[in-house]
Amino acid sequence: MATVFDVAQYILEKLGQITTIKLEKLVYYTRPHIDFPQNA
Repeated sequence: MATVFDVAQYILEKLGQITTIKLEKLVYYTRPHIDFPQNA
C-alpha cells in the first residue's frame, strides 16, 4: 500500500514544482483512494 510520501513523490514527479499548499491539498484529496482501494 502506498504511503503519503509515495503519493507526494508521485505528484511531484508528474507535476513538477508546485506550492506546498497545493501539494498538501492534492495528497489530502487522494487519500481516500489510498486508504480504501476499490477492488471489486
